[in-house]
Amino acid sequence: MEILKIGIVEDDPETLRFLRELAEQVSGIRVVLTAQNGMEAVNKLMKITPDVLILDVEIPEMSGLEVLKQVNPVTRVVLCSAHRNYAYDGFEQKVANFLLKPFSKGRFVEVISDLRKHNHHAVLNGVMTGHDYFIVSEMNGQKNVKVNFEDIIYLEAKDGGVNLIMAESKLFIQHALKDVYCLLPKNQFVRISYSFVISTDYYQHYHDGKVKLRYVKNPLTVGGKNMSRDFQYWLSEYAL
Repeated sequence: MEILKIGIVEDDPETLRFLRELAEQVSGIRVVLTAQNGMEAVNKLMKITPDVLILDVEIPEMSGLEVLKQVNPVTRVVLCSAHRNYAYDGFEQKVANFLLKPFSKGRFVEVISDLRKHNHHAVLNGVMTGHDYFIVSEMNGQKNVKVNFEDIIYLEAKDGGVNLIMAESKLFIQHALKDVYCLLPKNQFVRISYSFVISTDYYQHYHDGKVKLRYVKNPLTVGGKNMSRDFQYWLSEYAL
């Protein structure tokens, strides 16, 4: 198993110790950086590039959001705060996930496991994904198409594959929806049924078992309990 290198930035010593102990209890993780203020974090990040950075928002000298601007794009950032409103600020800057304090060991492990599954440049038979895009190989590799995640409104299971629906175009990928969903960042995409995965960037409202998306005329139906679990969790996690 490839070692996942973790950095932790947290000003409270007890919380920092708690996070470090949680990380060290998860197999395949090594803590390579800790810091208790923004300046210390930036200075250490100039020398060390962790795979994942757990970043508290409210820290001395520089806020976590200011530190975020200095982080190497290769590093995936998980913002950490007791205030839900920072989740939106972080997602505007494309963080990988958000930990709402206080959080359980189970939630921490879930976030880290998800990041491990969706490592940079994961490959699925001709579909390569980076932090914020797909590169889809077509025509037996003779043509490559780059699709930015931010342009995808939703994904639809169709004819044994997946349609990527965008504002002015769509692209068909010959893979199961569940496999493509595994490559997507969970802070940005959520599964609502066997047939649909939506981008939370285009979400408008949920009513009477259906989701309305920006630029999409007809609402999409939310599926059964198991398939809509991710969506219900997302609603409860980020509702005001």
